[in-house]
Order: sequence, then C-alpha cells, then structure tokens
Amino acid sequence: MICTGVVQRAQEGMHRSPGISRILALGLVIVGILGVLGCGNDSAMRSPNTGTVNGDSVRIDRQLPIGWGQRTVPGVEGGLGALNLANFPLPDQGAEAYGSDVVSGLASNQAFVAVIEMGHELATTPAYAQEGPAPIAARDFVPQAAKGPVPAAARGVQQFFHVGDRAFVLYVVVGSESESLIKTTGMVVQGLIFG
Repeated sequence: MICTGVVQRAQEGMHRSPGISRILALGLVIVGILGVLGCGNDSAMRSPNTGTVNGDSVRIDRQLPIGWGQRTVPGVEGGLGALNLANFPLPDQGAEAYGSDVVSGLASNQAFVAVIEMGHELATTPAYAQEGPAPIAARDFVPQAAKGPVPAAARGVQQFFHVGDRAFVLYVVVGSESESLIKTTGMVVQGLIFG
C-alpha cells in the first residue's frame, strides 16, 4: 500500500538521520496527514470496487466512501447471488443476500445496500420493467420496507429493475432518516455499474 510504504520510509529516515528532531517533526506531520486520509488503518481505507454476482460483474464506478465495505453472497433466497455494501464491517460468515444477518443491529448512522440478481426470466416481467436502479431520496424510505427485525428508527426502500436481460432487486436499509446518511447511500447506489 502507498500509505504503509510512505510511513515506513519516513520512520526509516528518522532512524538514519543525525537531525532526528527536524525529521521526526516532519515524519509526525506526514503520519498525521496520512492518518486524516485514513492511511495506516486498513479498515478505513477505500474498498475495492467490484463484486461478482452470478459470474457477471456488478461494480461501483467510483471509490466507496471511507468506512464502506462490500461482500458477495452466493445464490440464495431465490436469487442468483448478491452484492452487499455497508458503511460498517460486513462479516463473511453467515452472510445473507438481504442482510438479515446484520440489519437487526443497525445503528442510527449505518446503512446497508443489497443488489440481488434474480432469474433472467423475470427481466421481461412487469414487476422488473424499470430499467436500472432509480435515484433514491429520503421520501422513498419507509419503515415497512425494512425487512425482518430491525431497529424502530430504521427505514428501507426496495426497487425491482432490469439491466439488459438480467433482473435485480435493490434493497437499502438506513438506521435513521439522516439526510447525510441517505445522500451518501444514494451516491453509492448511483455508482453501481452492471457489466
């Protein structure tokens, strides 16, 4: 990683140089700047931006916001596979396409996104007539759309759509109606590319 390499080189330089105090001060400034950028903390680093759903690529066209992660879930629950995104760590063990393994503990500042690929035969049905995911806004989130046991403040939205001959369900749950949380989550959803 670039961040780790820069920090290591700064630390090595501090030990070799006679003007340690000046270099130490410079090193601390560099480490501080890298810390603000999230370097040195792998969990805060921006995530890789591809996931595989049914052997085809679903990816993000931009860097995920800091703190967001992803996982893929093999075909379960009536779908061919899922890409899950969240602004908290997603466990691989016990992963469920619609996130029922994690949304029950959603905090007010957390968001979960699932893109589930359904059977190709559904792509031409009226339920999946929408082409691609529509932008999401605060008015779209309702308590009834948050599936399963979720915190009382949680809100959800579901969309059914197709891309080419592929059918998808978009399922988003936020822990509260925070405008900034919904805006960030909406930007993540708008960054989805179906290849």
